[in-house]
Amino acid sequence: MNIVIDLRCLNDYPFTGVANYAISVIDNLLKLDKHNNYFLFNNTYKAENEKLANLVGTWLENNNVRYFNAHWPNKFLNFLLKFKFLKLDIFLKKRGLFNVVDCWYLPNINYLNLSSDVKLLLTVHDLSFHFFPKFFNFKQRLWHWGINYLSLFERADCLLAVSRSTAFDLGRLGVASEKIKVFPLGVDKTRFFKIDKIERLSLLKEKYDLPDRFFVFVATLESRKNLQLLLAAWLDLSARDRQACPLYLIGRKTDYWQKLSREQWGKKLEYDSLWKTLDIKILSYVPDEDLPVFYNLAEALIYPSCYEGFGLPPLEALSCGCPVIIGRNSALLENFAGAISVDPDNLRELSNLLFAFIHGKIERADALPGNFASEKYSWSVYAENLLNLIQSL
Repeated sequence: MNIVIDLRCLNDYPFTGVANYAISVIDNLLKLDKHNNYFLFNNTYKAENEKLANLVGTWLENNNVRYFNAHWPNKFLNFLLKFKFLKLDIFLKKRGLFNVVDCWYLPNINYLNLSSDVKLLLTVHDLSFHFFPKFFNFKQRLWHWGINYLSLFERADCLLAVSRSTAFDLGRLGVASEKIKVFPLGVDKTRFFKIDKIERLSLLKEKYDLPDRFFVFVATLESRKNLQLLLAAWLDLSARDRQACPLYLIGRKTDYWQKLSREQWGKKLEYDSLWKTLDIKILSYVPDEDLPVFYNLAEALIYPSCYEGFGLPPLEALSCGCPVIIGRNSALLENFAGAISVDPDNLRELSNLLFAFIHGKIERADALPGNFASEKYSWSVYAENLLNLIQSL
């Protein structure tokens, strides 16, 4: 079979959840399958980011893998695809890259137009853009409108839902149940595990000047992650309590974060230093190799999200032996039913939980869900199931 994997979700760097998902799936799929032919398609007007370039170089070491970057302006390509002036499989064929495309794998929704005989496999991570448009700015809503995701769902031969919760949401949109397959995400056990080496932990504490105790939040600093509640609950604590166990926010800043900062501090420039006075420290990016150490050291991961299709950070944290505080909703309850949860609208409930952790009323070791098993979440099993599905289309 000739299988195209669409890499356009990897053009934004630093990588976030969707990109990390795509990388994990591609890594494991190419390790597993040496028989089928894989074609990695991308489009970025400028050169690929360094991380992607390195990944592509590694993937091309497989004899059954090729790569093509169209190098067109994305707005131009999206326009052609939106109004069906271009079919991507025909576009690639005309460049002599291959004769037949059997399957196109899209790791996340994007602009797409294909010939009717090409099988389309699409991963759906969540439907927040449909059910909670308030979490998105005008530009983001325009992008989702342009994709025409309902037509994309209809065109797909199979939709990979990352959880039963997402599968249920697809059903609410009228997607036929036989088109939906639930493929839970995985966790990289070579990275996310309980670290016993004191030296490694000490080196990271020194590198980031970490205190003995701290909370951590890991996600893009956006509205859906319920940062407004988190900040309000944090400010509900006394200054002494905040100093005893500071809060680290790890994630890319957005316009929404700037808005929250302006509301708190007015029109200032050095927001990071101002938040630091409230014992909130922002790290926009942490290298892949350092993130597991943060989980190993943190008192707990605070993740009071309003809605999730899966919830990778809680999975990664629990795999490192780090307790989590999750929002009581969506796929978070499905995947982490035994974890500590909060009403995403209840400031005092979250504030009381933080207070309990700080004062030892909730012990770190006792806060882990007893029924959690990281073995259920495997990227290698995911890749095996995905390959079987592709070959059955």
